Formats: sequence, structure tokens, C-alpha cells
Amino acid sequence: MIDIAPQIVDVTSHNHDGVGTSELNDKKVIIPGSLIGEKIKLKIIKRSTHKILAEIDEILVSSSQRESPPCAHYDICGGCQLQHMNYAYQLELKQKIAIDTLQSIAGFQPEKWLDPISSNSRHYRRKARLSVKYVEKKGTVVVGFREEKSYLVTQIKSCLVLERPLDLLPDKLSTLFNNVSIKNKIATVELARGDNNIGVVMRVFERPTENDCELMKYEFEKLGIQASLLLNSTEFIPLSLSQQLSYKVGDVNINFLPQDFIQVNPYVNKLLIDHIINYISYYDSKRVLDLFCGLGNITLPLARHVETVVGVDMDFGLIARAKENAKNNLISNVDFKVANLFEGMWPFLDTTWDTLIIDPPRSGAENITSQIHKMNAKIIIYVSCNPGTFARDAKIICNDHGYRLVESKVADMFPMTHHIEMVSLFIRK
Repeated sequence: MIDIAPQIVDVTSHNHDGVGTSELNDKKVIIPGSLIGEKIKLKIIKRSTHKILAEIDEILVSSSQRESPPCAHYDICGGCQLQHMNYAYQLELKQKIAIDTLQSIAGFQPEKWLDPISSNSRHYRRKARLSVKYVEKKGTVVVGFREEKSYLVTQIKSCLVLERPLDLLPDKLSTLFNNVSIKNKIATVELARGDNNIGVVMRVFERPTENDCELMKYEFEKLGIQASLLLNSTEFIPLSLSQQLSYKVGDVNINFLPQDFIQVNPYVNKLLIDHIINYISYYDSKRVLDLFCGLGNITLPLARHVETVVGVDMDFGLIARAKENAKNNLISNVDFKVANLFEGMWPFLDTTWDTLIIDPPRSGAENITSQIHKMNAKIIIYVSCNPGTFARDAKIICNDHGYRLVESKVADMFPMTHHIEMVSLFIRK
């Protein structure tokens, strides 16, 4: 039963998602939108054995770190969670979460925490997947991020974290989709911005009519967007002559498709790669293995600074485009391989390397860390998007394979959200 009687609590901590927490009757209270140091009158939404979920009824004492969320959709949209904090505090909180997670799981800290790589907190994001939903009661197509912990889609006019002009596309796409016959058969739309062009991929469950295609071709051409449809996740239907986008890192031009994985924050991505190259230069690495390399985002710029680098990923399409990117940039000292890095023992893991770069998805690199000793690398550079799996892997690297965790740094790839990216340096003892 929901307890509608207000309770007053002091917010004493944040959880790993940056949500304020307190204690009430020996239970942990989760209070979205609250900050440490605040006194909150709350309404209890849900109780379980050990936790209480509550919402803010009134802020009786406000934190000095609180800001008015700049986005009109903040209260319902699940895209951003930290807009009620000033940006400096967001960085401080993310580093604290990384520190606490590493300590609780691995039982140690790096010898040094470096200052975070920060970013503009608005209009930084060059890629996003938005949900699309035809709402019959409203008689309209809604395009936006899903609402917090819900399957409902937030109807947004513009998005403050998307790069311009992507920020205005949700509303424009809603208008366009309302005029096609398959408006209730569109699932998602992926937006991506290259340095000089924009791409859109719409995932649909029904083949569009000829009139639908002609209308969409005309409207996307007016907007200067390269567009395509993905039917039932298998068949591409191009609506534009070109589907290829590109961005530059240093003097390396990287081509990609709108549906490809890329780092969404170009400014932080560049600084992160510069940081990695500095490590490579300082430790005079000649032979480098780059695991989970994708399109060669790190591999290709790095090739300018080493004798040889091998990039490995399990996605055939990404590796094909990485090879093409190497060719287009006249980079000959790089090799790309396809392999499932989550399982198996591969020949390149049985070879000595000066440097090992690991940049896995959120699940981490447990299979790789179990084989670290075979590669005998002088240094390991680990880029993580999940402090929890990084801490698990760091414990194995240090305790089982004799490395020191020398430095760690938060790289704020996703300002205004709870997502934490970090880069760490391990040195063999």
C-alpha cells in the first residue's frame, strides 16, 4: 500500500546512479531529484523489504549544488537524470562513485586520481536512438527518449543535450511521421551527425508504401539528411543516395554509418584519445593491441605514433569499415581482426605486446583479463563505461597478474546523465 502521509528525512548519500538516498525506519530511502545535505518532505511511492522509493513533496532545506533543470522535459524524460545538479558537482559526484565502486569491489584505489575530462553540458551529443510511438488517444506520433522507468515516450520539441541541429529533429520527425501510412509501425529512429552531414535510420515493422517513400525522400532532402529504413531489422531501404557519415580525430578521417557505434561526445572523445597517445609516447610503446576497437576510433589515430597496432572487434561490419578507413587514410601499419572477445583463446592473446588497450562494453572484459599474463604487456590502458565491471576486472589484473593500477581519470562522455566513462593505466610490476 502506498503511504500518502509525508515524511521528513535528511539526504545523506547518493547511490551509483547519482540518486539521493536517506534512511527511514532502518530502510534505505531512494529519492530521485534530491541532493546530499537537503532536508526533504517526501511521499512514499513503494515499499519493499529493504528499500523505500519516494518522491519529493517539498524541499525544506536546499543544497547549494542545486540548479533549476534547464530542460522543460526534465520531470518526465528518462534521457537525463542530473540536471538538478550544477555541472561541477556532477563531475565531483561521478568521481566519488567511481572511487567508492572500485574500493567496494576491488578493495583498492589507483595510486593517483587525475582531474576529470569535462565537457560542455549542453548540445554535446552527436548520436542518439529515440523511441517512436503512435499514441492513438492523442492522434499523433511521439518521438523522444523513454520516460524514466517507463515504456511511455516523452514528447519533446527539442533536446538540450543533442548537438545542433539534431536538437530540433524530434519535433520535425513527429510531424513527418504523422503523414505516412506506417506511422504506427515505426519503432525507433537513430540520429547521427558527422562533421558535415546528418544521417537517420528508422526501424520499421512494415514495408512503407511508394507514397510514403517519396514523401520521406522529399522531406529528408529538404532537411539535408541522409535517410534510410531498416525493415524488421534485416532489410535496408535507402531513401538517400549516400548513407555514409564521417568525423575527424586529429588528421584521421573516420567514415561510419548512422547505426554504427561511435563515441557520442566528439570533444571528450578527442581528449580521451590524446590522453591514450600520451601514455603510448611516454612509455615508448611500439607494438599495441587494441581490443573492442570498433571502427578504429582509437586504433587509427594511434597508428601514427607506433610501429604496429592490431585492432580486434566481434562486429564484421565495423571491422570492414575500419579496414576501409585505414586504406582511405593511407595507414599501412595497422591490422584489423574479427573475433568474439567474450569467449575463446585467440592467437593475438598469446603474443607479447608493449601495450594492451581494452575498451569493452558495459559487461567488461572478463575473458580478456583471465588471459592478461599471456600478452606480457608493459602497460594496460583500460577505457570503461561501467565502474562496476571495471573494478571486477581491475582486481583480476592487479591481484592475479601482477600489475599496479597507477592512474585513473573520469571522462565525462555523458554530461547531465548518471553514465560514467573512465580511463585507467596499469603498469606491470
